[in-house]
Amino acid sequence: MDWVSNDLDSQRRRGGGVLSSKQLLELTGVSRATLNNYIALGLLPRPTVKHPGGDAKAPRLGYFDHSAVELIRQVGELKRQGRSMAEIRQLIGQSKPSLRLTPLAILVADLQDSSRIRAELPPQEYFELLNEFWALNAPILRRLQAMPTKHPGDGLASFFLPQTDGVDHRFRAVTCAVALREAMVDLSSGWRRRKNWFNDLLLNIALHAGEEWLGEGQSAGGPEPWLLGEALEQTARLAGFARDGAIWSSKALIAGLPDPERRRLRYGVRRCAPSGTSTLVPETYAQLAQLMDLDSLNNQGLAPVATLPITEIVALLPGPAE
Repeated sequence: MDWVSNDLDSQRRRGGGVLSSKQLLELTGVSRATLNNYIALGLLPRPTVKHPGGDAKAPRLGYFDHSAVELIRQVGELKRQGRSMAEIRQLIGQSKPSLRLTPLAILVADLQDSSRIRAELPPQEYFELLNEFWALNAPILRRLQAMPTKHPGDGLASFFLPQTDGVDHRFRAVTCAVALREAMVDLSSGWRRRKNWFNDLLLNIALHAGEEWLGEGQSAGGPEPWLLGEALEQTARLAGFARDGAIWSSKALIAGLPDPERRRLRYGVRRCAPSGTSTLVPETYAQLAQLMDLDSLNNQGLAPVATLPITEIVALLPGPAE
């Protein structure tokens, strides 16, 4: 680790006592996803987020105290010794990460008609399908710094915290949703060729944003971040409303996006024209109760989100650098 010490001394001389997240990643060799996980688990303090050099036009970055390098080195060494994350926190003196109310974006995705598909396939093939599903989607979730949370069925649930790279957490959730939908096209095509069937594998996706209590719970694999509050439940119910591979978002998430990112979205609500055809009215919202009858709301368990303003995300346009 002498090279880390030498680089750290150099960074101290240039950085005035703090390290940007990019510098910290370069010094320690950990991935950004690992860094964010350490923060969520309370192993590292949250960074100070600001514009570098006071330039308001530059993307904001997260800044850490230099002691973060040694903390990450200690965590890595303890992991190589086979220590669990709970043991590691005890050994470095942070055994009780605090429960905190934090802004976040939430994504919940349900595999449409999963019960019917499970019934039609032999058990081995259904497991193969699920494994392919995760093999396709896991890299997308890692790339966009999604943090997994509990999902009750054959799908996924993740949340996105404000991070150190200057990319809005709500926009990362939108980008993730669109990438997941595109990945499902490939998965569906492969299984249609394999089974010579006419089933489309569709992922119904819901997005929401707000504030949620973030803490830690125990699972078979050790401690993991847990959410406590209404936002996750509301997102799961909205995913139950989505059909045919659609992406539905709350108004709270869309309205909270920075203007440049929101302008890249094509979204709206489909309305029935006098001719009987369905027309997308762009950049509008509707309460969920306006889009279905009361009996369907009650039967599908959607009454608790009946007044939630929502919109359908149809497309994400490429950015300037894409």
